Amino acid sequence: MRVAVTGARGRLGGALMHALAEAAFTGPGGPIESVVGVVIRRYDGHGGFTQVDNVKGSISGLVPDREGFGTYEVNEDCTGATHFQPGPGITIEEKLVIVNKGREVLSMVSNPPPVMITTIQRKIGWR
Repeated sequence: MRVAVTGARGRLGGALMHALAEAAFTGPGGPIESVVGVVIRRYDGHGGFTQVDNVKGSISGLVPDREGFGTYEVNEDCTGATHFQPGPGITIEEKLVIVNKGREVLSMVSNPPPVMITTIQRKIGWR
């Protein structure tokens, strides 16, 4: 798998691992909780991704081996966004920046507003 930023338009592909440890809300109108987790996300190089995550909330508990998928777009300046639905009626949007020649992605949850999560995604299996 390959992660690259190429040509007039940025491109993202390959498997990246990221860890998260921040605060998130438990649901619409719910309390704020601490959240930790690890994620393996595979970008397909064409605007889609799949992922498996293990996330534990201080209130909601552990959600093991949750599979998911979403879409992403990358701009020519190596910024972009992802859209992911972890559950019914919940859409998470991340803003991202691709750095280190595509070996890392820095991201933050931009929507919904109560979620305060940042990640550093690192390429796995790099050769």
